[in-house]
Formats: sequence, C-alpha cells, structure tokens
Amino acid sequence: MSQKTRFLLLNFIFLIFTIPVIGQRLFTADTTHRCIYSDTWFSDDIILFEAEPEVSKMVEAILRAGNISNLPFEVAYASVPNVAAVMDREKNYLLYNKSYFSANRQDQALLYFMLAHAIGHFQNRHDLNGEHLRSSEETGADEFAGFVMRKIGITTRDELYRVIRTTPFSYKKVDKEARIAAFNSGWNRADAHLKGQGGGNSFYEEGMRDATLPLPSFTWPPPPQYTSHVLPKNLYDPKVAPTLGHIDNIICNALDARGYSQRSYFCVPNGFAMVTQLEQFNKTGTSKGEESRWVDYPVQENFDGFWDYMKALVLPTVGYFRVFVFVVTDKTFSQPLGKNIPVKEAEGWIGRGGRWLPEVVGNIHTTNNYRVTVLVYEFEATQANKIAKQKHPCLLTGQKHLETSGLLNAISK
Repeated sequence: MSQKTRFLLLNFIFLIFTIPVIGQRLFTADTTHRCIYSDTWFSDDIILFEAEPEVSKMVEAILRAGNISNLPFEVAYASVPNVAAVMDREKNYLLYNKSYFSANRQDQALLYFMLAHAIGHFQNRHDLNGEHLRSSEETGADEFAGFVMRKIGITTRDELYRVIRTTPFSYKKVDKEARIAAFNSGWNRADAHLKGQGGGNSFYEEGMRDATLPLPSFTWPPPPQYTSHVLPKNLYDPKVAPTLGHIDNIICNALDARGYSQRSYFCVPNGFAMVTQLEQFNKTGTSKGEESRWVDYPVQENFDGFWDYMKALVLPTVGYFRVFVFVVTDKTFSQPLGKNIPVKEAEGWIGRGGRWLPEVVGNIHTTNNYRVTVLVYEFEATQANKIAKQKHPCLLTGQKHLETSGLLNAISK
C-alpha cells in the first residue's frame, strides 16, 4: 500500500469516527432538580439521542389522557438508570434508558407508569430539589400517574399496584402505602369521569361534562376532625369578588402576606379548595419562627433561663401543627363521622393539587350563595417520638387560628 493510499485511508477512518451521530448531542443541563425513578446516579457525560417513535407514542398517549396540550419538555434516550425527569431553568427533559425499555418491553404497565410519574412532576411544576417537600411531590406525581393510567386503560389497577410495590424507588422515605393511596386518588378521579359522574364537580356547564377535570378532586365532604370558620360574607360579596378568580386573589394575597407561599388547589362541587403546607405553631396559635415553622417535628425555640432548659430535658416538648383548607363553594356540607386522618395524608395534599387556579374555574361567576369556609386540621407530636397525630377536639377554634396566624386581618384588608 502506497504512502498516499495509506494517508487517504487514515483520513477516511478519522472522518468516520469523528462525524457526530445524527440526533446525538451532549447533555449540558443542570441536573440538580431531578427525579430518577430507580437509583440516583447521573453520568458525568450524558449524551442525548432522539427518542424512539414507540416511546414518543407512549408519551403522547399520556399527554392526551391528561388533557395536556402545553407542557414543553424534550423526550430523549440517554445513559440514565431507567426514567428521569430533569427540570432545568431553561428547559425540562424526560430521559429514558433505551436498554431498560428494550428489556422490559413486555411490561407495559411498568414503562407507562414510570413515564407518567415523571410527566406528573412537570405537570405539577414540582421543585425536585431537597427533602423538604419530596414526599408530597412524589405522591403528587403518583396521583397524576393513577389518573392518566386509568384513562389510557391498557392495564389493571392490580398490575400498577405491583409496579409501585415491587419496583425499586429512589426515594425510600416515601411510604409505599402513601404512594398507593395517591395513585388510587388519581385512578378513582379518572374512573368517576369515565363513568360520567364528573368526580362530584357539578360546576361545569352541560356541554363541558366530558372534559377532563382541571384539578384533582378533594374528598367530599372534606375529611372529618377539623375546626372551622366561615369568613364574613362582605369580604367576598359578588360586588367585591364577581368570580372565583377574584376570591382566589383575596386569599392568595393574605397567604402571601403571612408567609404561606406553598399551597395547592383541588376541585370541590361548584368551586375549589386551597390547601396550605403543614405548619408548626405555638400553643397560643401564633406561627413558629421561620427556622422552626415548616419542620414536621417538635422544636423548642428558646429557653427562659436554666430551669426552663432543665424542664425541657425532663418533659419532652410538644409540637403543634396545622393545615388550613379554604373551601370556596355554594354547596353546603357537614362534618362526617370518621377516623382521624394520618399526618402524612394531610402533608401529601400540598403535592397532589394544582399549583394555581385554572382559568376555567377562576372565570366562574359567584352568587350570594357562595361561602368561604376555612377548615383547620390540627396535629400534635411530642419530642420523644416526633410522630404527629391528629388532635380532636382541636386546641383552638377555627376563628382563633385565623386571628393568631394573622390571616383574618390580612384577608380583611
């Protein structure tokens, strides 16, 4: 072989191995905000490849079932353990492992559920960073997955129970039974819609009853063992608040003023429910300081001298916790008899609901029959076991909670 021929051959080989594969590129997004279904590792150098048509069709089916038309994210296969949702500041990514999908192609329940769970994070605009809201975010994604899986109808509820219970899950602190409960909530919501019941939400016009509900349904009547207070009617009279959106603005402004930045929305008959994050409060009803306010275990903030400190060592600190639920509807309801709700269920509400009030709900006109009822669910825990349990009868009245938290004054402004 001549020197010239050898040179041309080497250049040809060099070109073959240096021309990028079509559709291939380096993944440069920030992976801090992420959910990997199983395992937690990310390769240092991730290469993205164009999604396969079969997987793209699965994603499209999930989006159709969720009635989602404007949820921008890119689907690609990459060197991730199985399925990953990545929320970068610039763009969202749904990544999957091609080999994993190929090896499990016969288990459609598994593959669809993993994809739906990841998309649920995008739909609910979860933060996906840190442990503070992780449990509620993961169960919120499970609720969405349950809803779309029932709508798609390719598998059974029991098959999806199997997926949740037997497939390794990265976030082991999230209780499997809490995930099952969230999944069932979504499945039942879709089931009610498919059976023409509309999930009990009758505020739609006749021609809209076949549309997918814009928000998850809140249990109706609301779960028992709460204290409550109906806000004065003059605060949201139709002349002041002609639509549900106006009432939402009044409540949101008050919550923002008092530091309740985390909240979520649910459908109730002819209206909506807004839920706040689990909050720790003092025995008098005032909120704890910011360092202790949002932790889910008892905290002793300060001591009045040596003897107060010694007393705290002998007598464990009691922690008081609450969740506010603002119910806006023209339908009357009573408190049913029933068992206490677990604190994990109440904590989970913040992740299962919507992040804002959809326009289709906000545009509904109010009447003189509308009321805003604030439900307060109380929980109590000792520093000894740090396990909060629902407290009923409650320590304070609903009105007292609103007054001492500063919410009543903020709403009245």
